[in-house]
Amino acid sequence: MNSYDIKLSNGVKTYLGKLVVADEALYFLCSSTGSAILEGVGIGVRGAVGVLMKALADKGDFGQIPSDITENDLKKAANEIPNSLIFEAQKIEKIQQNWALRMIKWNGQKIGVPSGFSKDLKKELGPWAKKRNITVKGF
Repeated sequence: MNSYDIKLSNGVKTYLGKLVVADEALYFLCSSTGSAILEGVGIGVRGAVGVLMKALADKGDFGQIPSDITENDLKKAANEIPNSLIFEAQKIEKIQQNWALRMIKWNGQKIGVPSGFSKDLKKELGPWAKKRNITVKGF
C-alpha cells in the first residue's frame, strides 16, 4: 500500500499526516496538528509575516509508513493515534478537488484538504473511488 503526505482541516484545526488507500477505507494517520485559522490568516497576510504564520501552521513530521503494513495494522494505528481517521468507503459521499473546493465528504461532514490531493494520490484515489461508486469531481 502506498501512503501520501496530506493536510486535512475541519475549519479550525489542520491535521498533518499520511493518507493510505486500502481496500475497505482510506486511513489518515495524524502526525501533527496546526491551526487552520493561523494558516488562513497567513495566506491572507503578505510578506514575511504571512510566510511565518503559514510555517507555524504547517509544522510536523510526516514520517514514513512501512510498505508491508496490513489493513488491520492501519485500523489499529488509526484507532490509537490521536486525530487519525478511518474514511470507510461506504460512508464517503464525494471526493472533490477544483479551484474552489478540495474536500472529502464523509459521514455527513466535509473534511477540507487545504493543499489539495497530490498528483500521485489522485492517480490512485480516482479509480479506487469510482470502483466503490463514490462521486469524484476534479480528478
